[in-house]
Amino acid sequence: MSLALFIGAFAITYLAARRSLGAGFAAVLAVGYLNGVLRANYLSVYTTLMFDASVGAFYLIHLFPALRMARRTLPGLLNWCLILAGYPTVLLFVPVHDPLVQLAGWRAEAWYLPLMVIASQLRIHDIRLLGLALALLNLMTLAVSCYLYVRGVEALYPHNVVTDIIYKSRDIAGGYMRIPSTFLNAHAYGGTMVMSFSLILGCLARREKDFLQTLLLTGGLLSALAGVMLCGARVPAATLILGSFVCWVRSGLSFKILAWGVFVLAGCIAVASTNPRLQRFFQLQKTEDVVNRAAVSANEHALDVILSYPVGAGLGAAVPSLPYFLAGRAPKVPGVENEYARLTISLGWPGLALWLGFLFWLYRRPIYSRVEPEFYWAAIFGHGMTLTAWGTALIGTGILTSIPASVLLLTQMGLVARAGSPSGRSYP
Repeated sequence: MSLALFIGAFAITYLAARRSLGAGFAAVLAVGYLNGVLRANYLSVYTTLMFDASVGAFYLIHLFPALRMARRTLPGLLNWCLILAGYPTVLLFVPVHDPLVQLAGWRAEAWYLPLMVIASQLRIHDIRLLGLALALLNLMTLAVSCYLYVRGVEALYPHNVVTDIIYKSRDIAGGYMRIPSTFLNAHAYGGTMVMSFSLILGCLARREKDFLQTLLLTGGLLSALAGVMLCGARVPAATLILGSFVCWVRSGLSFKILAWGVFVLAGCIAVASTNPRLQRFFQLQKTEDVVNRAAVSANEHALDVILSYPVGAGLGAAVPSLPYFLAGRAPKVPGVENEYARLTISLGWPGLALWLGFLFWLYRRPIYSRVEPEFYWAAIFGHGMTLTAWGTALIGTGILTSIPASVLLLTQMGLVARAGSPSGRSYP
């Protein structure tokens, strides 16, 4: 069965990618949405690599055409992507750790980065298809979440080495576990819901859409909001609130957007106040708790780690979660909950400097207005959400390895790069 899932993920994505760029992205995301629950129930090397097989099939069809197009339209993004992926590729051949551990480290640092370049070539109809696919997937995950809420997480997730983190997260009121829906943990669920907002909102901004599409997109957006509350993780809730504020600022301080944001937030608070199991994100109101949580991650310890590894500790030394079959080969390095410290352990100061340079290049530029509202608003909201995600990476890790949230993050970073370039025109 595990081998069949591996082959199926590859074949489905390959066939979808041959139809269109948007269909290929949608297939990758669909595999990512189901990846967690399938890995939890079918422990195997094949299911561990199932999502990578899907991404690989997508690359077979779209990588080289996107690279050729980006060379003409977005050479800056292409050059940064080659540098960011090339540096860990060079380090892969430095024999510091077990070769399989280093390969897992290379996957975490480089494998998904070309998605930014491919996403920068998305056309308007691709963005529309992605928004509709995400809305449908979000509705599916909400249905699964409701099932787990009633029947218990144990109904879909057996206790094993892959799901151990789920069973350790029993900190919801009443001793309940956080709800992961179809993902491997609650943070992956909440993070994916947050990262889906921008593309769905962009599609809702479309001038010409029928009633059924509007209904589906609205349902997908509300499902994402419900997922952030149901998962029980605080970082996605904080990212959503902060990201919404940044999006409002990027939109030109629109009173209409502010009013809608306040209305939705008030609705979420009203719903959560009726059920203690939905109120863990209320702890964000406790300033002392938030400060203490940040102090654990973005503190002197993280700075000490950064200063202690000028050349890094080798690829794979700080992978957020090595595959279970490589756990016994993991190098002994300090545990960190700070993505920038983690990058330093893996890549050293040069790698950290490259990432900081790229992020400065990406976010310092204005977003040029486009005729198509879904592209413009997807870029505006994507700018705010991805910038906030990198900001909250000071108190967490996994921003480049979360399945499929990392794909959504990199996709939107590709759109932001194109929106910030006068030559990166919006394709019809």
